[in-house]
Formats: sequence, structure tokens, C-alpha cells
Amino acid sequence: WKCLSEAGEGDNTFQKSLFKQEYDKAIAPAYQDQLFCALRLFITEYVKTAGISAAEGDEFLRRLQKEAMKHPDELLTELQHTAQRLWTSDLKLSNGRPLYSILNEVIRKDEGVIVTHAAVLARAINELCVAGRHL
Repeated sequence: WKCLSEAGEGDNTFQKSLFKQEYDKAIAPAYQDQLFCALRLFITEYVKTAGISAAEGDEFLRRLQKEAMKHPDELLTELQHTAQRLWTSDLKLSNGRPLYSILNEVIRKDEGVIVTHAAVLARAINELCVAGRHL
């Protein structure tokens, strides 16, 4: 990605990105199983590309889910709060990266099927952050 002043007409922009296309198609999860499915698929794809074992990815997912389960009412009625809680969690994958850092990296790289899962997670987070606004 280049600064706007450096970008030429054919260069990548957010508006032309795969993430933006997937985000526009994505629907925010309405139920906790949809949120956790997107999270699981996201982490599974990430560990493959990062050279991290599937077992380490599974353990990270379990810790994130356990943290989310500390607030069971949110899982039933305020899923956007759960999504934001996951995104801001200090829990780290074995490579020292928290979820928000991994999500930002995936959005910056803008490649592969993982972007689809990132878009669903971003939709869930943005339900609380940017209600009534469009990216």
C-alpha cells in the first residue's frame, strides 16, 4: 500500500481491495456459532500461512473462546460486544501476536481465502464501532 500522494491510477487502493469486496458482501454474525465459526476459519487459515502448528492455533482459539465465555449474556444478546472483546484481547498466539494484530496484517496483505473470514470478523466488530456508517 502506498500513501495517497504516491499512488498511481493502477495501484492498489482500499476501494479496490479484495477485503473491501468481501466486506461489502459479508453479513455480520447474528449468532455466536457464526462468530466463532468465522474466528475458527480465520485462525485455521492464518496458522497455515504463518507456519504455526494447527495445535497451537486450536489452543489460541480455545483461549479466546474461554475469554468470551466470561460474558455469557453478550453471546446471546450483544454479539457485537463479544466480537470487540475478542478483537481487543491481549491473548497472543504462539508467535506473540494478538488477534487484532493478525487481523490487521491479513487486511493489509489482502490475499487469499482468509480475507473472507477477516471480513466477517470486521463486520461483527464494526457493528459496535461504526453503526450507521459505511466503509
